[in-house]
Amino acid sequence: MADLGWISKLIDLRGSKAFVLFVASAGVSVGYREKLGELGNLPETWILVANIAALVFGAMTLLWIVELLFGPVIRAWRRRKNEMQIRGLLSSLGDEERLLLTRMREANQQSVSRPITDAVASRLKQKGLLLPGAGVGHMMEWPFTIPSDVWKVVQRNDW
Repeated sequence: MADLGWISKLIDLRGSKAFVLFVASAGVSVGYREKLGELGNLPETWILVANIAALVFGAMTLLWIVELLFGPVIRAWRRRKNEMQIRGLLSSLGDEERLLLTRMREANQQSVSRPITDAVASRLKQKGLLLPGAGVGHMMEWPFTIPSDVWKVVQRNDW
């Protein structure tokens, strides 16, 4: 069976590497068309492969350029949208839930141990504002952690 790993390596090419391959394959095509030196004597199938490569690597280069230009804007928009969702969840909290998060913020403590049957921690966990902590808790208590993106909003105290 043929090893097709080279296909995945081609797909993983990004940025300047894809641009170099685009320029090389486009150069072969132009050289053939303009009958430049030995390029004018290449077989038709090689030129077809060069044209396809130029198209593929040109598209990959274009996507890379678009990502460079608009990537930061898209990431900032997603971060802002996520923060607004977190603020919406935080503003809808009950008094007990708000008190627990406020105490954690005042103690600068992103993790807390709560009884396994604690209703407040359970509700915050259901809303995604608390996650079960890593490691093993006490037999009657379990560690909980505020996710990093939620913790940033909680620390700012603008909810």
